[in-house]
Amino acid sequence: MNVSLAYRRLLLAGYALLLVTLTHLPPRALSTIDIALWDKAKHAIAYALLALLVAWARPASVRTFGAAGATWCAIALFAAADEFTQPLVERSMEGFDWIADSLGAAAGLLVAALIMRRRA
Repeated sequence: MNVSLAYRRLLLAGYALLLVTLTHLPPRALSTIDIALWDKAKHAIAYALLALLVAWARPASVRTFGAAGATWCAIALFAAADEFTQPLVERSMEGFDWIADSLGAAAGLLVAALIMRRRA
């Protein structure tokens, strides 16, 4: 299935917007959206998916170790900004959430690199 680059980037932007929206809902709104997973696992899965979408929308982001490292840093900074802004909506900023986000991003980029390598 060959999906256009513009569509991939649109999907990535939509997912990033959804991720930021969900992480900035007030706590009382989140009580109605309960997924039975450990909190840190939800963070890791969400950011692994973000990393996979980044790699799909921008394949050069995982072609080399340096590119993958730079991509991971960008996603980790995005996750940090997400955590730092959560207190604005009465949510808590947690360092362990950022660690889970960053580990999830690393896992997602690793999977993307392995998929790309296998296809080559």
